[in-house]
Amino acid sequence: MKLIVNADDFGYSPGVNYGILDAHHQGILTSATMMMNMPGTDHACIISKHAPDLGIGVHFVLTTGFPLTNGASLKGENGRFLTQQQFFKRELNAKEIQDEFQAQLSKFLKAGLQPTHFDSHHHVHRQPIVWEILKEIAEGLSIPVRNPMVASLPDQEKVLTSVFSSSFYGEKLTKEDFIRILNDMADTEILEIMCHPGYVDEQLLENSSYHKQRAYETSVLIDVKLKEWIQKNEIMLCHYGHVRKL
Repeated sequence: MKLIVNADDFGYSPGVNYGILDAHHQGILTSATMMMNMPGTDHACIISKHAPDLGIGVHFVLTTGFPLTNGASLKGENGRFLTQQQFFKRELNAKEIQDEFQAQLSKFLKAGLQPTHFDSHHHVHRQPIVWEILKEIAEGLSIPVRNPMVASLPDQEKVLTSVFSSSFYGEKLTKEDFIRILNDMADTEILEIMCHPGYVDEQLLENSSYHKQRAYETSVLIDVKLKEWIQKNEIMLCHYGHVRKL
């Protein structure tokens, strides 16, 4: 098995960023996707230079923080993005989504970064309108997109990435939880496991309900015994830049 351990939310806050880098340098984290509209984005762009072996993609955002463009259909109160609950109920403007995604991608590229893959915050690319827009962007750049795990979406074979697991998420996760996922997916050739490492700081504590759980995740990802188990079972750690085939 080839295993991609991807941290979502790179750029959410400095605490999250430091947790991601520790999980990479000290543990099994191989990949991350960066939010381009958050208070920790500039910090993430800077410290990512200290992790040349970390595969970094774009974590496209439509449901957290402030947009980079002026799309009226994307905004809720105080000019912020819609909440996750609002987003999946609102009639959205495709052109405004496309402009916002292009702005986020442009900011990523201007930071001197090259994306290994694309995914989205709160999995918004499972929405058909968002899928079509992200698919077009990805195809134009020959960049893979995280498997949305929605069978009804068209043309997935052109851009999707490997089998995706979101099971490493929740209260006080353990090394055994991570190993259980790997055992359940033992027959998978290429597996991505999503994770959310980080350290609790003011930005995270005041704006996300998923905060202390990130510290638990970080401790699992840097567990020496987990890394030894992965090596013993001949699981190859990699990122999408190593395995993508379009």
